[in-house]
Amino acid sequence: RGSALMAVVCGMRSRTSAVSLMAVLVFMAAVECEAFVQPCCFLPVHQGIKSKVSARRDCVGSARMEVKNQALPTWEELSKKLHTSDSQRQELIADQLAGARDIPSNRLVLFRDRNGWCPYSERVWLAMMEKRLDFDEVLINLQAGKPSWYSSVVPTSQTPAIRTAEGDVVHDSMRILEYLEQAFPQNALLPEANKDKEEVREIMNMFSKVMPSGARPSSRGAFLFKGWGSTFLPASEFEQALDGVEALLARREGAFLSGDSFGLADCAWAPFLERWSFQVPAVRPGLEPRDAGRWPLLARWYQAMEGRVPSYLARVKGDRHTWTLALDGAGGGDTALATEQWLADFETVGGGGSKSGWA
Repeated sequence: RGSALMAVVCGMRSRTSAVSLMAVLVFMAAVECEAFVQPCCFLPVHQGIKSKVSARRDCVGSARMEVKNQALPTWEELSKKLHTSDSQRQELIADQLAGARDIPSNRLVLFRDRNGWCPYSERVWLAMMEKRLDFDEVLINLQAGKPSWYSSVVPTSQTPAIRTAEGDVVHDSMRILEYLEQAFPQNALLPEANKDKEEVREIMNMFSKVMPSGARPSSRGAFLFKGWGSTFLPASEFEQALDGVEALLARREGAFLSGDSFGLADCAWAPFLERWSFQVPAVRPGLEPRDAGRWPLLARWYQAMEGRVPSYLARVKGDRHTWTLALDGAGGGDTALATEQWLADFETVGGGGSKSGWA
């Protein structure tokens, strides 16, 4: 991971910008993002969300002041700090080998990200839970690098992936959804009629056409950024995509993308629409995917997901606070400003009301 960071920095046009970026990265690595690990940031629930927000802002301000007051390290100092020590490397290897031994045999196994950020893993998890399958999970640490044994189990090294009880491996979330429906017909997530099945599959496949093209499909801030840069998409691209989702919902009778009941099409779309319901207003204030006046069918879909799909509430559903703060880890150029603006608005209304349509 250190060499990857060095490669990014070396590719920057400005040496001054590179040095500044490296200084911040090293500082955050050294304190493990102090703004989130200081005791003041983890207050008891009874002290209220507003107190948490104020505490976090104090921590962020303190961390920024430390960065501002520190002299920039030399390239040699930065290089030394980015290398993993031998002891750390041995601990990581031991942990990875232990994980390989723990993989269940003769069982259906889902390989997914350890931290629960991956929307593609959530697609599969939703389907497996709604089909009430008996399966095990193996959590893959994507932040520290995928374990060395993983490629021997899943040749593509991708997550999510599943391994069947017979030892077959299926990867790619869309392919896994189709496999699960065919291999486990109970609690079907596709309609009975062939015509309806094909229409639902088409709605699933429209995901790649409706979502903004050329946008970064990352986990914490999926389809928010232009390419792999740090600039958010313009409001018009979000609006166009939301119009597209509204049109897909109009094709089926019922509140769901799959029709009257939750199905595979909803599995495919839900993790991304969930993030967008909170993150789009954070980066483009005033643009609300849940706006029933502009996108009534989509607003109804959100309500149906929250009221009729327990697995969605248990695994995918978040809130404005958590999904907006997740943008801090997504690396947007004006992410911090968007997050701070939301925090300020949240604090203004006492942490519980609404402002400009924000619930």
